[in-house]
Amino acid sequence: MRLRTIEVIATLALGLAVHRDYGISWDEPHQRLTGAVTVKHLAELFAPSLVSGEASRLPALKDYVDRDHGTAFEAPAVALEALLGFSDKRDIFMFRHLLTFLVCFVGAIAVYRLAERRFADADKQRARIKADPVREVVREQSRVKRAKKEKSDA
Repeated sequence: MRLRTIEVIATLALGLAVHRDYGISWDEPHQRLTGAVTVKHLAELFAPSLVSGEASRLPALKDYVDRDHGTAFEAPAVALEALLGFSDKRDIFMFRHLLTFLVCFVGAIAVYRLAERRFADADKQRARIKADPVREVVREQSRVKRAKKEKSDA
């Protein structure tokens, strides 16, 4: 079963329409802080002149209590916030909700395509095996040999 364009567009439109309808969960500010501390650390390593203002007041990564938590989503989200110039907290968290939806959306499509590819290959292989008359003859010969061996062993 193929993923239809209308289903993809409808899901995307729904997500874009409702991503602002959710409040801020209790851990979102802390998750954002984890990403900000990581971005600050990277900026200190590669572009120290970029660390100023609010970023300079963030704790150092080596002193941060959650320094061992993953930031594969958090750090790029904070970097995008800065690049796009968000300053209002509400706008920042609505943007993060949008990013969360988009990552989930792309992930769902990727998993669907992967499963579609995996199971389509299995179906093709089964059809090819069924359609191969030589293979059927070899299978029948193997069955006959096994039956003869079982008969002689008994």
